[in-house]
Amino acid sequence: MTTTTPKASFPSNIDIAQQAKMRPIVQIARDRLGIPEEQLEPYGRFKAKVSLDYVRQLDNRPNGKLVLVTAISPTPAGEGKTTTTVGLGDALNHIGKKAIICLREPALGPVFGMKGGAAGGGYSQVVPMEDINLHFTGDFSAIALANNLLAALIDNHIHQGNQLGFDIRRIAWRRVVDCNDRALRDIVIGLGGTANGYPREDGFDIVDIREPHELRETPTPSAHARSLPMAELLHGQPPFKPTRKTVLVCATGRRSLAATQELRENGITDVYSLRGGVKGLQARLFT
Repeated sequence: MTTTTPKASFPSNIDIAQQAKMRPIVQIARDRLGIPEEQLEPYGRFKAKVSLDYVRQLDNRPNGKLVLVTAISPTPAGEGKTTTTVGLGDALNHIGKKAIICLREPALGPVFGMKGGAAGGGYSQVVPMEDINLHFTGDFSAIALANNLLAALIDNHIHQGNQLGFDIRRIAWRRVVDCNDRALRDIVIGLGGTANGYPREDGFDIVDIREPHELRETPTPSAHARSLPMAELLHGQPPFKPTRKTVLVCATGRRSLAATQELRENGITDVYSLRGGVKGLQARLFT
């Protein structure tokens, strides 16, 4: 009779992340990238922001090489853009190149949704993984608070007499929350008596809609447009009626076209993509 020793199971992402021995971010910035400590804004021992003044000082340096990792359909194990990018950065440093990677900041909507975390996986991930996925440097919280402060300001102005004459049926500024919560998409606020303001329809959007530069360069062309992450459109319950004609919009038209095709394959046929995205629309209108 022969016996076989079962193979040890591969450690989980969280186990690998927690077993990693992290070096202080100040030390990494100084030794690997030549960034002095005074040019960093630390968030604890292992996270920091680089001063914009220091970044501007690099304008006169020769440009490096840019490798763009994009448009990868992840495997069932979750190997996609992030794990490829992290692995590539590690490999380039291993052979003596001075390489850094650039990843977008995770939002809690995708992290707790179908997509999952955005720090990579296995031994091709960035740490501290939990901090990066859950809160990082607090930017999303700051954006949400600033947005919701303006929403509260609008409702307080209405409650105090509405001197500017806002039409409460057409207020487009909505509150935001950094998670996928379909119960908050369309709500009624101001209930509970006169002390709580005027009752009106409102709703929450998700904080992570598009990158800040996209919002500045390509604002949504309609005040009634709904901005939602692509992952929620593809993997969640579509936030619109399948029988209603719907146009998907992104910055350049590529992501909205991909989402349109997948939605049509899933039986939602009356959906269209804005050709060229918001940038294309601006070019057609103003040139």
